[in-house]
Amino acid sequence: MARPARTLALVALPVVAIAITAPTVAIALDSSPSPVIQGCLRPDGSIDKVAVDPANAPDCSAELLKPAGTVISWNQQGPAGTNGANGTNGTNGKDAYQVAKANGFPGTQLEWLTSLRGLPGAPGAKGADGKDGVSGYRMVVAETKAKARTSATYTVKCSGGRVALGGGMNGTAEMILNGSGPTADAKGWTVRVTNVATKKAPISVYVTCAFKA
Repeated sequence: MARPARTLALVALPVVAIAITAPTVAIALDSSPSPVIQGCLRPDGSIDKVAVDPANAPDCSAELLKPAGTVISWNQQGPAGTNGANGTNGTNGKDAYQVAKANGFPGTQLEWLTSLRGLPGAPGAKGADGKDGVSGYRMVVAETKAKARTSATYTVKCSGGRVALGGGMNGTAEMILNGSGPTADAKGWTVRVTNVATKKAPISVYVTCAFKA
């Protein structure tokens, strides 16, 4: 029973031996994952047959090492620890205006915001000239009377080679507009109107004309 007690007492001694072993120092300086180091712990507390390659574990049996040693391992990575508790929230920082005030800005917040406005930019380049507008603008109006209780189509034409830009009609409340649009040749305007009154009613049909651009 004296031998196990002696062995346990000597386990603490390998720390000194490891510190002066070259492989231990080299591995400690290497940024890559550290390998497991194994060696034979002799009964006298010394360590022999140190092996850095885990695939070539040292043979500490009595046939090769007298007296027989015990295989020990170090430089092993333990399991990951549990996550620590969350830290407390930090205090709110100052906003930009408060920082400006702390650095000597004397004005109000509105004055500070106004001070952030940059200088006027340089004038932009001149834009390209626009296309020429229409010419020969003219409105043509045709006035007539719509028959009572009758639907009819009325057309007014442009003149002088002009084309229609738009058109429409004016009439009394009894005049119902059923349709309005340019003629097929785009040189006039046509409306279709129903007079629901019991007598004739005045109607004005117009077209806006201009020369084609």
